[in-house]
Amino acid sequence: MDCRKYRVLIEVHLESGLPKVPLLELEHHLNVCLCCRRYRDELSRLEEALQDCPQVRAPHGFTEALLKKLPKNYAKAMPRYSYLSPRIRVVGAVAALVLLLGSPLYILVESPRPIVESSDLNAQFTIIDSTIIVPEGAIISGDIRVYHGHLKILGTVDGNVHLVSSGYTLESSGTVAGSVDVVKSSWLERLKFGIDQIRQDAKSYVRGAWK
Repeated sequence: MDCRKYRVLIEVHLESGLPKVPLLELEHHLNVCLCCRRYRDELSRLEEALQDCPQVRAPHGFTEALLKKLPKNYAKAMPRYSYLSPRIRVVGAVAALVLLLGSPLYILVESPRPIVESSDLNAQFTIIDSTIIVPEGAIISGDIRVYHGHLKILGTVDGNVHLVSSGYTLESSGTVAGSVDVVKSSWLERLKFGIDQIRQDAKSYVRGAWK
């Protein structure tokens, strides 16, 4: 799933709002993409925190003094991202730092958000709060692994289901071709998911946010 376009839409929406059609497209994507939803939430919280910060004025002559200390070719060496406002670039950089450093602590100490993985790269899920839904009519051609959530199966899972600190509901329209394993997470499992989440967040951010 290429999240690059949706990361830009999230930033534009937080900055100035979106028209109805792209907003509906973005909301539909956020329903099925956990990484982009987390990216939006982090940006929203960071922007709220920045708004609460007290206004600080630089000393008189600070800008002129700083510019004199910069190399003459500094401006030419710096890459330009014309489609992002300065505030969004700052918030995005802080969000990347929070995602990379905060995920393991969040998963190990606080109540983690639900995580779903599948060997089917084309698998799509609907996520509502802590419930992960395999939609009716959908076919997942591979295994599913869920951490700290509730899996609701309305479609077909052509593989095994691994549930870590999770539950599941198999509706009348749903089928599972393989086995269903339910285990309680150990600290090793939580550490593994923390590392996996860092890798997933980093790949999504680098692939989508700055290209």
